[in-house]
Amino acid sequence: MRILHVEDSAQQQATMRNYLRSLSWPLEYHTCNSLEAMQQLWARDPNFDLVVASLGLLESGHNPLLPELAPTPVVVITRYNDESLEQELLQSGALDVIATPELSPATLKRLLRYLQERRQLQEQLQRARDAGLDPITGLHTGNHAQRELERLIEGSQRHGARFSLALLAPRGDLLPLVNALQYSLRKGDLGARLDNDRLLLLFPNTVAEAAVQCLRRTQEQLAAISPEGKFLAALGDYNEGSAEACLQQLEEQLGRGEMGRGEMGSDGILVNGQPR
Repeated sequence: MRILHVEDSAQQQATMRNYLRSLSWPLEYHTCNSLEAMQQLWARDPNFDLVVASLGLLESGHNPLLPELAPTPVVVITRYNDESLEQELLQSGALDVIATPELSPATLKRLLRYLQERRQLQEQLQRARDAGLDPITGLHTGNHAQRELERLIEGSQRHGARFSLALLAPRGDLLPLVNALQYSLRKGDLGARLDNDRLLLLFPNTVAEAAVQCLRRTQEQLAAISPEGKFLAALGDYNEGSAEACLQQLEEQLGRGEMGRGEMGSDGILVNGQPR
């Protein structure tokens, strides 16, 4: 982990260096003793994991330079506790504000552990995005599902095979429904979370009746996991059309059902626009 310490006091620099050494943490420690030196270094090498800066050196006029250092996290060191100043710095983008009397090896250890965990989480989120997965649910993203749907439509038009789509609106917490789907989706089926928290299910080479059975298995699993959990679903099977047209049709059917303008049936499932 690379740390840049912006401080004009040699004594404070020595204290920080000793604190960091006492942690036995793999660190690369750099110092700057002026705002100008920091800006020159930053222009050449901005790849730091943390900036720890004295408030007096960080200020330019009346505005701290926090936005210029983003997205690198910045911890501001102040001489004393000032709640209003702390709030102002946090709103400006500081990760934390620490008064000099509170600075200690234990404080730095907690800070470094937090940064390490945050970086690991960011890396996990990026890997999920790269894989086309939603980091919250583990389902595919809407963009990934859109691409898969376009491939499905292209293959269906070439070979004449039907496929089914289902659009689900959770009535309660989302995650129990996601867990239920893990047990009910078949190999080759695809589930995705859309931006509006609807779930889209793709069933290749599947007619509507077979897809309905999957939704009913999902209802059974959901009832076992969360008795209060329910969902509404609009399902259709297709062998032609565009991705946009298929999704719009399901969205309209589901929207009417949610607003009570359409008959959803006792199980909350519409198939090709008709209740079961």
